[in-house]
Amino acid sequence: PTLVVFWLGMQCPHCVEQLQALDQKAKDFADLGIDVLAIGNLPAGDATFGFPLLHDADLATFRAWHCFDEFEAMPLHGTFVIDRGQVRWQDVGAAPFVDFAWLRGECQRLLHLHAVGPK
Repeated sequence: PTLVVFWLGMQCPHCVEQLQALDQKAKDFADLGIDVLAIGNLPAGDATFGFPLLHDADLATFRAWHCFDEFEAMPLHGTFVIDRGQVRWQDVGAAPFVDFAWLRGECQRLLHLHAVGPK
């Protein structure tokens, strides 16, 4: 399972807060066997977190994951829980998702619900 976060760069203070909150909970997700990664529309510069920060310069991944507002022509925040090729949970919108304590519990529930034997 993987937790994927789409964020809008270091110039977005809400995104920076989101990544800091996620960084504090990254070990909790790792303890559940969940990988964490973040995809930004701009380079992260010198920023380092306890998970990979990827860069999607042309926004192709943002568009593919429906984290792009075509009318406004702008990327959106997105948080996804992926397991066995399926989206198990998602939040996409103008504001970043930050309740990672709740999401950890929801991940436990969802992964147990969809368990189909050993991975």
